[in-house]
Order: sequence, then structure tokens, then C-alpha cells
Amino acid sequence: MAWTRKTSHNRTVAEPEQRELLQQHKHNIRRFEILKSTPLGLVVPQNLQLELRDVDAGLSLTGHSSYLPSGTTPTYVTSDMKWWKVKYILPPTFEIYSSHPESKHNSTAPASEITGLIQSPSHDSYHSEEPGSKPWPLAQIKYPGWQGVTQMTIDMTIYEASKWMVYDHELHAPADVRSRWTIMRVDYRREYIMGRVKSPEIGIYRWRGNKKILDIPEMDDGFPKCNGNLKLEDDDARLVAVYKQRRDSTVLGGLTVFTENLKEKLPIEAVVSSCLAIVMYERLGWQNMFGD
Repeated sequence: MAWTRKTSHNRTVAEPEQRELLQQHKHNIRRFEILKSTPLGLVVPQNLQLELRDVDAGLSLTGHSSYLPSGTTPTYVTSDMKWWKVKYILPPTFEIYSSHPESKHNSTAPASEITGLIQSPSHDSYHSEEPGSKPWPLAQIKYPGWQGVTQMTIDMTIYEASKWMVYDHELHAPADVRSRWTIMRVDYRREYIMGRVKSPEIGIYRWRGNKKILDIPEMDDGFPKCNGNLKLEDDDARLVAVYKQRRDSTVLGGLTVFTENLKEKLPIEAVVSSCLAIVMYERLGWQNMFGD
């Protein structure tokens, strides 16, 4: 799929100021832009694919947070979501990969031109040796049943990509190559509880609508505030991540992860996957047009 990136004219903060803001917080945040393949995919009869581009990498390679050279591998990419598989205001099942499913190898990014920026997390895409095989996903998102109005549950599986996923289990592969999570909406509110199945010691996390969170300095990315924002907190009310909604034909939104508050048992893949799972649900039901 060919991706083109248009330059936005809606910024209120100049690129040099964005670089300064990012470097001020480079030790504790990761920032992504979520690109969409079509402006209204799934909402109208169109398939949809999402890419998460590392803002740090954009600044490092080009000096602009909103542009990455063609051929640069995104940090994360979803499978192609089929519009005809949409259930009652529920998105279809989709996977998240560390590179495009049709690509056998991740491309290598040039050396950073700006020192001190956080490097993108390295993920290996493991393929079977069968011709035409696709890599193992980092995560899979399922929306079971025909719920969506009075109840909404998401089944999320996070895979620990490793060589054991390719070879036979007779090679004594470890048993914990995946973890299962559940995300449940609370009543009619824009609030979602996330927890790992059969692992209560991991704790409970909550995604909820919140527009005031955009007032903190880390969220000043130069784009206007819109409805449809979300913040993720752990069971100690510490801020883990913020999703900032965008009204853009190319960019779905921005995701900021506060890495210093990531616990050992909450991988960044779980944060990214749960964010996309909830955002796609709210987008299909037009819930992201209202509230905080």
C-alpha cells in the first residue's frame, strides 16, 4: 500500500519548538502519530489499515515530526480491516505487526541526525519458512459477539515475538509466549477497564475520556484540541498514556506513552493495542465526536 504524507497547516507550534519540547521530555515519553489509509475507512464501505509512526524517528531523520522518508518502516502497523466484516458497531478482528505483513524484513533507518532522542523499540518479525508466509503478530484484537450498545468487551492477545514462535514446540519453547487481556466498557461512559486474564497481580488499568489532560506540557504538539481524547491510568492513578484525537484526513490521532510509569508486566504493545482497539470501536460508533 502506498502511503503519502501531507504537510499540515494547522500547527500552532513551530518545528524547532516541537523538537525542544520533545527533547525536554525525552527521558520519559514516547510519541507516535497514527496514520490511516483512508479518511473514513470502516465508517463508510472502505477497508482500513493503520500505521504508527515514531515522532522521535521523524525528528531524527528529517527534522520534522510529521514526516518520515518513504521506505522507512513504521514502528507498528495493523492488518487490513475489512469493512464487510464489521458487526453491529463493532470493528472486525485485526492484528498488529512490527512491520507490514507482506514484508520479510524491517528496513534499517539511517543514523539519527539529532542526538539524545529515544530510539524506536526494536521488534523482530518472525516468519515461517513456508513461501508467502506472514510474520507472527505482536497482538490480536477481537470483538466477540454482537454487543456494542449496553456492553462492550474486547479480547486482546499480546505475543512475545521470538524464535520459538517459528519452530516446533519440540525444541522446548517456553509456555508464556502470549498473554491474554480483557477490556470492558463501564456502563454508557467513555471508560474502559483493562486487565490481564488470570493475573490479578498485574493490576487494573483504565482508559477514560479526558480533555483536560491535554493541558499538560507533554501534550503540547501544536495541533488543536478536539473531542474524543483518552487517557490511561494504572490502579495507583498514575498516568500511563494519552491518546489525542485529530480531525485530519491522514492522521487519526497521536499517542503519548509515559514510559516511566510502565510497569514490568505492562508491555508497550499492550498500551498501543488497547488504544487502537478502543479508538476503532469509538470511531465506528461515532462516540469520539462527543464528550471529552
